[in-house]
Amino acid sequence: SIITLNNELRQLEQGTDTYSEEIDNALKVLHNSYRSMSFIMTKDKLGYEIETLNLSQIVKQRIEYFQTIAHMNDKKIIFDINSHYMVDISLIELTRLIDNSLYNAIKYSAVGSQIKVVLAHNILSFHNEGEVIENKEKVFHKYFRENNTVGGYGLGLSIIKDIAEKYHIDIQLVSDIDNGTTFTYSFKEEKKL
Repeated sequence: SIITLNNELRQLEQGTDTYSEEIDNALKVLHNSYRSMSFIMTKDKLGYEIETLNLSQIVKQRIEYFQTIAHMNDKKIIFDINSHYMVDISLIELTRLIDNSLYNAIKYSAVGSQIKVVLAHNILSFHNEGEVIENKEKVFHKYFRENNTVGGYGLGLSIIKDIAEKYHIDIQLVSDIDNGTTFTYSFKEEKKL
């Protein structure tokens, strides 16, 4: 909070420049890591309030948050959100699922590439062009990392798996050299009256 405030004051006095954008980017990465670790430490102790949330609205908000991180890494997030699907889930857990997916897509995509986010009805997918994921089951294990040259703790996908299991969200992972990597989340179908 202190760093954020000082950066905002700097921007007010001197305007926005590359340095202030890099500081903002680093703060967002740090904040995302903090929220993931905080979630892991408290998930079994706190009862998160389940709400009926507009999935498209939350996805758009999180994409907007991550645009500066993508931009500073010479990557671009494009999206096709064609749904007003309502999902029963806690905001904290839905945010963790989306944030960790976006952050991983940015982190492991090739420089100059695009990350594509698609929401069609109850299916949400994140696609990037970059390194192939070889061990498609083990990447969801806590602390496992296929690539140790890129920063991280190996927690993001294990958090996603825990949330998906809790809310019966089906995860599909496709990763190959020709098509890139796509994580697809199928939320439960809405109840018909």
